[in-house]
Amino acid sequence: MLGLKKINDILTDDNLQKLRDNYKEKDIFKLVEMKMGVYAPFLDYAKNFIDANYTKPTMKAKCRERTLIAILAQNKEAFPLAAHVYWGLMEGLIPEEIADTLLLSGAYNGYPTLNFSLEVLVKTLHALNEHIMTNMPLDALNVLKGLSEIFKS
Repeated sequence: MLGLKKINDILTDDNLQKLRDNYKEKDIFKLVEMKMGVYAPFLDYAKNFIDANYTKPTMKAKCRERTLIAILAQNKEAFPLAAHVYWGLMEGLIPEEIADTLLLSGAYNGYPTLNFSLEVLVKTLHALNEHIMTNMPLDALNVLKGLSEIFKS
């Protein structure tokens, strides 16, 4: 199994800080609104959802993202998990915390969940590092667009 030291070495602290320096939470909200508001009758629900979970939350962002990462690992859909790995990193999680969350989720949901989710984590960290090293724009929308290309279904 991949050691946690290796997980922490994939995306350096300096590169993680570069991503965080270019992160604007409002960009993510725009994306959430775009995705959830596609169907007009759904728009009111989308606004309430965003307020309850993002703009006026009772749960801190790091805790929210850690929870979503654990839930999304079970679904075995790569892009949503990768997106929340990125978002979790932007909200202050470190790769080791995310790996620990996935290990716990895998303990309760089985080896296939653990294997899948750790593969997505490693691939996401490499993709984020590559995004920085190739001088791609580091705003949230461009980073997520890059991840969506990598994790196309």
